[in-house]
Amino acid sequence: MTHFIVTQIQFAKESWLTGLKDISPEDAVKRLGDANCISWMVGHLAQFDQMAWLDTKVVNLDAWAWGQPASTPDLEEMLAAWHAVNTEVNHVLNAFTEADLQQPSRFPEESRATMLQRQTWHYWYHLGEMQGIRQMLGHKNQPQYVGRILPTVHYPKP
Repeated sequence: MTHFIVTQIQFAKESWLTGLKDISPEDAVKRLGDANCISWMVGHLAQFDQMAWLDTKVVNLDAWAWGQPASTPDLEEMLAAWHAVNTEVNHVLNAFTEADLQQPSRFPEESRATMLQRQTWHYWYHLGEMQGIRQMLGHKNQPQYVGRILPTVHYPKP
């Protein structure tokens, strides 16, 4: 059974993907001021997921690591990379037990559980950023958040 904290990040990722609905490849690469474009965010989150949980690289995403210069990558390419990485990441996360979550993460000062919380909040942060950019681009009828959370993230489990 998937640990509850893992279901939280999976819910955040599903919500984040919903935020990408109906965005055109042209709008995905637009930069507004100093903000990164939406396609960059996709690559950035895939890079962080890969770095945090996988021992080998599924895709080379170093160009989208924290602190790297802004760029405007192709949305479809970034989404393909994100899905490839997260297919592998889900295998790792879904197998975690409570004892596994208490082990150090790639950041030795943080447990794996703390890393999962960091990533969950990271996804929500970029979802808000992305929706703000979409509003500035004139997009209408964006999804409502947080939306339906039951039964996906019900706590405690019935």
